[in-house]
Amino acid sequence: MFSAILRLIRFQNLGIIVLTQALMYFFIIVPFAQKNGIILSMDIRELILVVLSTVLIAAGGYIINDYFDIRIDRINRPLKVIVDSFIERRIAIAAHIVITALALLIAGLVAYKTGKLWLGILQVISAGLLWFYSTDLKYRFLAGNLAIAFLTALVPMLVLFYSFTFDFYDGINLLKPSLIITGFSFFAFLATVVREITKDIEDYEGDKVYGCRTLPVRFGMQKSRIFAVILTLLIIGMLGMVQSFFLESGKMYHVAYLFILLQIPFLIFIYRLMKAKTPAGFHSVNTLLKLIMLAGLFFALTYSGQV
Repeated sequence: MFSAILRLIRFQNLGIIVLTQALMYFFIIVPFAQKNGIILSMDIRELILVVLSTVLIAAGGYIINDYFDIRIDRINRPLKVIVDSFIERRIAIAAHIVITALALLIAGLVAYKTGKLWLGILQVISAGLLWFYSTDLKYRFLAGNLAIAFLTALVPMLVLFYSFTFDFYDGINLLKPSLIITGFSFFAFLATVVREITKDIEDYEGDKVYGCRTLPVRFGMQKSRIFAVILTLLIIGMLGMVQSFFLESGKMYHVAYLFILLQIPFLIFIYRLMKAKTPAGFHSVNTLLKLIMLAGLFFALTYSGQV
C-alpha cells in the first residue's frame, strides 16, 4: 500500500521539485544576497513552506491525473495502474482534495507573511490548472503539453519571486540572478515540452482510442519525432549561445559542463528517439531526457559564489 502511494504521487518527481527550489535558493539567490548585503524577503523557514506547498500541489495533481486516466492507463501501462487497483477511487479523490487544500493553506500563509498575496493566488491558479489539465487540456492539441511545461518552469521562478521584492536595494540591480533563474526556467520549459511529446508518442495507442488530440494522434508519430528533434536542436543551439558568453568570461568549466553533460546527451537522445519503435523504447528515451534535465538542474552548482 505504501509503495502504491509513493508511485501514485511520483515521489521521484517531487524530490526533483525540492532539489530545484533548494538549488535556486542556496546556490544562486543566497550567494547574491550575501555578496550585496541584501535582506531577502523569504528566509529558510518560509522556503521550507514554499517547497512544501509546491510539492503538495504537484502530488495532488498527480493523484487527480491518475484518477481521470484509469481507462487510458489500462491500455498504455496496465501493470502500473494504481487508482482502482491498489487505491480506491473515492480515497484517491479525497486525498487529492485534502492534499491540495493543505498546499493552498500553506501557500496563503507564506504569501501573507512575505506580503506577496499575488503569489498565493498564483499557487491557486497552478492547482486549478492541474485539475483542468486532467479533465480537459490533456485531450487538446498541445494545450496539455504547454500547461505542464509552464508549471515546470514556474517551480524555480517561485523561489525568485518570493525571495526578492524587486526594488533596486539602494542601486543593486537584481537583473543577474533574475536572468540566471529565468534561464533555468526556460530550459525546463522547452525540455518539458519535448518530454511531454515523447510521452505522448509512448502513449499513442491509449490516447488514440479515447480521443486525445495529442500531437502524435493528430499528425502521426514520425512528424511528432521530427518536431521533438527540432525543439531539441533549438535547446542545443541556445546552450551554445550561453557557452559563447562563458567563453568571453573565460569560464571554461561552464562551457565543458554544458557540452559534456547536456549537448552530447541531447544528441544521443535525438539518435535514440529516431530509432525507438516500441512503447518500451520510447519510455527508455524519456528516462534519458529526465536524466539530462537533472544534469541541467545541477548546473546551478557552478554558480555558487559567482553570482
